[in-house]
Amino acid sequence: MPLALSELGPPNEITGTAGDDVITGTNRRDRIFGLAGNDVIQALAGKDTVFGGAGNDLILADEGDDSVEGGAGNDRIFGGDGDDILLGQGGSDSILSGDGNDSINGGDGLDRLLGEAGNDTINGANGNDTLDGGEGNDYLNGGANLDRLFGGRGDDTLLGAAGADSLFGGLGNDSLNGGAGSDRVVGVDTSSGFGTGEIDVLAGSGDGDVFVLGDQNRVFYSDNNPVTTGESDYALIADFNASQDSIQLHGLAEQYSLDFFTVDNTINAALIYDPGDTERGELIGILSNVSADLTITAPAFAFV
Repeated sequence: MPLALSELGPPNEITGTAGDDVITGTNRRDRIFGLAGNDVIQALAGKDTVFGGAGNDLILADEGDDSVEGGAGNDRIFGGDGDDILLGQGGSDSILSGDGNDSINGGDGLDRLLGEAGNDTINGANGNDTLDGGEGNDYLNGGANLDRLFGGRGDDTLLGAAGADSLFGGLGNDSLNGGAGSDRVVGVDTSSGFGTGEIDVLAGSGDGDVFVLGDQNRVFYSDNNPVTTGESDYALIADFNASQDSIQLHGLAEQYSLDFFTVDNTINAALIYDPGDTERGELIGILSNVSADLTITAPAFAFV
């Protein structure tokens, strides 16, 4: 795609002071330096590069494929429309990328990172962060410490990485991996859909993880259709270890059963939900590489 006229030639450079500045860019390509102080920077349209510098800054990148570095301090960064690169760096930052295929990195601190529409890549880095992919097929990596990851709508990939994390896949066919630490892994949107029509891949990577396939109100991955058997919606738990992990289920143990099958000399178990008032049981989960003596009454299954 040819460059717009506003992107040709050298960028327009604007430099603030060590105080609290209010800086407004142009609708051309700008390079803006806030320097120290609690600055308010609005880049306007164009392919802009913004450096907030030290201080608690408010940065509005606006339209265009922008690059923003918040610098030290607790910054608020709004990417606007476009494929943006947004870096919080030091401090507890709030970053809202806007629409577009964006790249967000929170850096150090307790960050809140929201992708909105588009296929976004979001990295929490260090700190107890909250990541939300919004709409689109997103990649979320919590990084170190205790993070909360929300995939939102779309086919998302969530990696908790180090720390005791909580992962929520949301709507879509998601892949969730808790990483190191004792994680809570939920593939579905717990406020709507509840896994109907979804096939999610869940993994914990050890350390005693909880896989949630139901809550106090309902069974997840159940389409409530008495003539289907559930092959179009279930959770594939890739690394379930009954000696340290647990699976949370709705209801009572007698409403569930395990059907074992072998693929390539590996024993797997189909987790079937059958409340007794339907024509047939429904598949809600597949447990990969398990022992053939696993039972539904084992301590690894928790009923709520």
